[in-house]
Amino acid sequence: MSIAITLEIIFNTVDLIVLSLVIYASIRLKVKEDGRLFKAFFIFAMISHALEDIYWIAYDLLRGEQRMPFAGNEIADCAVILLLASALALTLGRKRAISPGSIVITLAFMLPITALWIAWSGQWVENIIFGLPYMYFLYVILLCNRYHEVLGSGEGIAIASVCVVIIILDYVSLIAGDFASFIDPAGYVIMNLLTLYLLIRCIMSLKSDASGLKSFVLSVILFFYTCNVMYMSDGLMYDLALLFNILPLTLMYLSVKKEYADDAC
Repeated sequence: MSIAITLEIIFNTVDLIVLSLVIYASIRLKVKEDGRLFKAFFIFAMISHALEDIYWIAYDLLRGEQRMPFAGNEIADCAVILLLASALALTLGRKRAISPGSIVITLAFMLPITALWIAWSGQWVENIIFGLPYMYFLYVILLCNRYHEVLGSGEGIAIASVCVVIIILDYVSLIAGDFASFIDPAGYVIMNLLTLYLLIRCIMSLKSDASGLKSFVLSVILFFYTCNVMYMSDGLMYDLALLFNILPLTLMYLSVKKEYADDAC
């Protein structure tokens, strides 16, 4: 068993432990009446994520050196993002009008990313099906970002620009052949720097007087981003991205507690 697979098993086990604690704390959390459905969506999302981890750990132990086929883990992954998207959609209330701008931005990002997934794996149907929930997830995130005024326009444009650079570097790496070894490190540095920036923003938001919903949207943005970083990484860099992907779980729970905890209980 390679070092990368061993680390993957370790980090997935850590992820499962963190998820178990988050699920337990969320179930015990007393929330206001308007937060009960939100809490339910969040808990079921975390349970789905835990099931995904269990599948990954079992697969790595049995067939770690083989590429995982379309299976239960991806069904669980789709459940996670759709449940989180449903929780976010609740915060929009009745203001869920179609946003052409958000649709354009979603397609501009997710279509090239889905094309990369297909190029890397060679599996068209799987990645198109898998990409659709991610498109909806990003669309809802964009709506919530605007409605709750989470990221300023300048900050949002800067983050989007960095993401465009990352996608371009991945395409260049794909066609660069022998020169990919020079391009990939630059992409990994940029991806991880943006991860650190988003992590700091999440922590600052939790410590500030900002609403818990703003903190939750930021944490979901970090979760969505680190998921994509994992899919764009390989070997030990994938394991690092997996480690970063664990952090938003606790941040999301703390955000739910900040917004909906019933202090009277």
